[in-house]
Amino acid sequence: MNRLKAAIEIALKSSKEKFSTPYSKSSKGSISPDPPTVIDKEIPRIDEVFVIPDWVSTYRVCWPDVPFTKGLQFHDLETLPVLKRMLYQIVEGEGPIHKDLAATRLAKAWNLDRVGERMMNAVRATWRTLSREKLLRIQGEFLWPSREQFQVTVRQPNPSDRHSRRSIDEIPPEEIAVAMKNLVRDSLSIERDKLLRYVARIFGFDRAGNHIQKALENALEELVEARQLVILEERVSLPN
Repeated sequence: MNRLKAAIEIALKSSKEKFSTPYSKSSKGSISPDPPTVIDKEIPRIDEVFVIPDWVSTYRVCWPDVPFTKGLQFHDLETLPVLKRMLYQIVEGEGPIHKDLAATRLAKAWNLDRVGERMMNAVRATWRTLSREKLLRIQGEFLWPSREQFQVTVRQPNPSDRHSRRSIDEIPPEEIAVAMKNLVRDSLSIERDKLLRYVARIFGFDRAGNHIQKALENALEELVEARQLVILEERVSLPN
């Protein structure tokens, strides 16, 4: 749109200069226009800047409430009701969330720096109990809210909150798929490499290393195999 606008403005200006050229009489009395002045103009090169779409939301980190736990340790059996309440809050606020990231949130809320083996066992027992009680869903390496009406949204990291940054492995494949399909829908047709680059930017990766690139390529291949996207001559579009 910017390039088109610049071209139109240049064309209009050139047109005004052409028709406002003064006329002069020749020696024989006939009227003839002065030779037009040729002005070399170049359409300004406008660098393409990717703008985050409005369907992308900002990732909000959930820090659960920690009830009074005097005398209890994280991995104690008596702590299970407390961990259930905390993990439920995290999944409701951040789900789908990677299991390891959910464990880290619990540890941080408990003022602990790392998740040890006994702590991780306690977290596993917690999400299994919540799953049996149908208070969350376990899907692969991610914990999902159990609400039937729940829909995946695409979330970008909050620049002012480092805890909102996720590694590519901590981003649900479903969220990556939604981002890809929405970008293709908005563009009608988009170059394959550009699609991968824009998806990486949405999730906060200014530079996509080999691991990130491979993960995004795999996500795109799965969408193509599922016939949700089509690649033709290195351009991606929605199926007819």
